[in-house]
Amino acid sequence: MQTNKDADLSMTGAPMSEDVNRAQNLLRELGVEEYDPRVVDMLLDIAYQTATEMLLTARAVSSNCGKSAIDATDVRIASGFLGYNKVDSPSREQTTQIAANTNTTPLPQIKHSCGLKLPNDRFCLLQNNVQWRMDNPPPKMRLTQQGGGDAGSQIRPEQVSGILKRRAPTDDFD
Repeated sequence: MQTNKDADLSMTGAPMSEDVNRAQNLLRELGVEEYDPRVVDMLLDIAYQTATEMLLTARAVSSNCGKSAIDATDVRIASGFLGYNKVDSPSREQTTQIAANTNTTPLPQIKHSCGLKLPNDRFCLLQNNVQWRMDNPPPKMRLTQQGGGDAGSQIRPEQVSGILKRRAPTDDFD
């Protein structure tokens, strides 16, 4: 961990660059007393990536306008494109207050006419209390073939008896 006392010298004892000093001053102003030395490198890397991305976008804006040099308005437009100048976001307290006000209003009742109509819970087969029982097991059906008896002949509907004679259960939807 690095402290403020070590801020003037690098790990090798050589004086540090201005960028490193600025990153350390930024950490010091934010009240960070102890930090890993890699944090400074990460801050410098983020600053370099941000500046590179902003300048490349500003160069594209400048060339689109037919200018050969980048000026302050190009950088302002580029920062607007990249979203770096968003200052209109509410604070955490305001967001919490808005969320509390929104959550006080109850949700509307679900209309019975919209969506998938499901049967009553007592008819759902996904409940834990469902038990299968067979009061009257269906009679075993024997298929007989009339005619030649070869395996390739078709079965006619009159040959199958009793397969469609069961009553359909009554549909009981609530």
